[in-house]
Amino acid sequence: MQMQRRVNGASFVIVFLVLAAMLTALCISSAKFQQSVLASTNSNGIAILAQQHGETQAAVLRMTKYSDLKSQPKTKIENTDYYYETSVSGETNYTDKIKQRIATINIYHKNEASPRFSLPVAMLSKTNDSAGCEVRTGTNSVSFQAVGSYKYLTVIVSSKFSPSDSSWSGSATFTASAAGVNLGTVSTSTYTQKAGSKGHYWGTTENVVNMHTFARAINAGDTVSANLTSSSRHSGSTVTVILSN
Repeated sequence: MQMQRRVNGASFVIVFLVLAAMLTALCISSAKFQQSVLASTNSNGIAILAQQHGETQAAVLRMTKYSDLKSQPKTKIENTDYYYETSVSGETNYTDKIKQRIATINIYHKNEASPRFSLPVAMLSKTNDSAGCEVRTGTNSVSFQAVGSYKYLTVIVSSKFSPSDSSWSGSATFTASAAGVNLGTVSTSTYTQKAGSKGHYWGTTENVVNMHTFARAINAGDTVSANLTSSSRHSGSTVTVILSN
């Protein structure tokens, strides 16, 4: 009987150790999976923001005169962890009368050596030289006097928001005006929902890009502006105003 008790006791210990090893392996596997999901989510978010910044820089580039095209070194995008770089190719014949150069925009995140997003933009001599534009950039607001006459005013906003340890939302609204007349607003917003049965914190500092073009006759000397008029959990925004025809 005593021998049987020893055997049963040893069996219990073995079963306990096996279960403990299985639980440990399960916990490790679960932790690795959670880390993988979090890393993947963060990487996807960085890539999406890189694309948004690339498209914003492309919109600005398309307003540049063909004769003014030149490569730009890595430059920090204000109020963000991103950098942009522009590489302009040599000139080729698009047609007998129109020349072409390819301007490639590269977007980098922090100190990464390889771009997160690249966008080639075809620039044509006839189209861009006939356009003409004025571009001004500022933090949270832009105001200046137009040098020439234009038909359109474009506002591009890249906003940074501060997260909180809960479900949260952020927004920023900018009002565009020309010659004292309000043309409308451009808004950026973001929302993060706290998830997880034990209150895991999934919030990140968010960058959001938005843009809008207003049709408006603008004369030389008119004051043009885009100013922050309301916000929530807003850290700061880079505001770009483009006047074009």
